Amino acid sequence: KKAPAAPFTTPASDSRAWQQSLSERQLKQLGAQPHNQLLRTISLPVTDPGDSGPRKKGFSVDPNLDPAKPSRTVGVPDSQRLVAAHLVATSNDSGTIQQEFEAAAVMDRRGNLGLQQNSLYQAIAAFRPGTDPAMHRADTITAGRDKIQLETAVEMRQDNPYENGHFVKAVLAPMVPAGQQRTGPLDAAEIARIAAAHDVVELAAATGTKIELTVHDGSDDPPKQYPVRGAKPLGRLAVERTIDSHGRVTYKSLTPPEASPHTPSQAPSAQSMRDMLGNRGGRPFQNAVRTYSLQQVGTPVTVGQ
Repeated sequence: KKAPAAPFTTPASDSRAWQQSLSERQLKQLGAQPHNQLLRTISLPVTDPGDSGPRKKGFSVDPNLDPAKPSRTVGVPDSQRLVAAHLVATSNDSGTIQQEFEAAAVMDRRGNLGLQQNSLYQAIAAFRPGTDPAMHRADTITAGRDKIQLETAVEMRQDNPYENGHFVKAVLAPMVPAGQQRTGPLDAAEIARIAAAHDVVELAAATGTKIELTVHDGSDDPPKQYPVRGAKPLGRLAVERTIDSHGRVTYKSLTPPEASPHTPSQAPSAQSMRDMLGNRGGRPFQNAVRTYSLQQVGTPVTVGQ
């Protein structure tokens, strides 16, 4: 007869000791196989212990992790694990997209972000003179949270995945000091994730700014078209998007700026209707001219002669 297993207790001196006290079967039941990885949405990346760390059937513990410093511990705090598990289990792509836009809205409201040169928001502001790029950023974030077709955004993200970090930089387009910019080139996969995040931002920008966008990305694919959802478009703007080897994204407008309705030198002249008509017209009309100061704008046309 097999002897009962000894009750498991976690030594107070080392919160990692329980990992070495489990059998191979128990580790497997807990999902400790090498092909399983910590979920990046709630966990920090694992440090590779090399050959120095204790190992058991592919499961390893980093000996450099100090139990006295929870900030260096992989994963979420014990007090948050149940909540994190529920959030992950009940989350979906559409909810994640909305949450990311909401988090961006919080960061935008805090201010002091600045705005990078040649961003999408500046291209839109140049197309609509007198508008503020920061206002277009706020409108884009609000639209992404509340107005865009989430099914479309979900399909875009599933077809071309990206991480939250790519999205945050794409939607906020913050001014990054020169000393903090990337210095090394990125691989094609990372640039593709950066482009995918900007695709979703462009979708939201079209609805948020009420400008139909056509984005040329320099590839052989047709340009991307982003309609305005739920409002009458204020215009159509074509832009060229460029991503360099360091992942820096810039936009250049391919559409001339909208002309102002009237400049002071082009303003039409106004002429008093009383001066134009003289004493013609009945007394009620003359009284109306005096009372409401009616003005005739433009060149008068004689009808019936």
